[in-house]
Amino acid sequence: MRTLVPWGALAGVVIGLVFLGVEGFALYRDQSEVIYDGAYAPLRGVEMTKSYSTTLTLDHAGSGWWNALPVPWWSYPVIGGAAGAVASAAAGWRGLRITGRG
Repeated sequence: MRTLVPWGALAGVVIGLVFLGVEGFALYRDQSEVIYDGAYAPLRGVEMTKSYSTTLTLDHAGSGWWNALPVPWWSYPVIGGAAGAVASAAAGWRGLRITGRG
């Protein structure tokens, strides 16, 4: 069980990071269309997605998608790791073993 819990925790951290990426992608992607009205003349009147138009006026000091998450960004891998450790400990108590011997 000494090797099962760290592997379960590591798998939980990876799954938590995947969930963070999926959540960020879902929050950041905006497919509504806007008309370009900027200084570059050849693009005036061209339809573009709102996501692209906001990158043209990107302000790094402003809020990003990570501020719209329901929980802090760092909690996704922490919760995933804790859940993986608990699940692997429960599996170890039920008799699942990982051995290096073949």
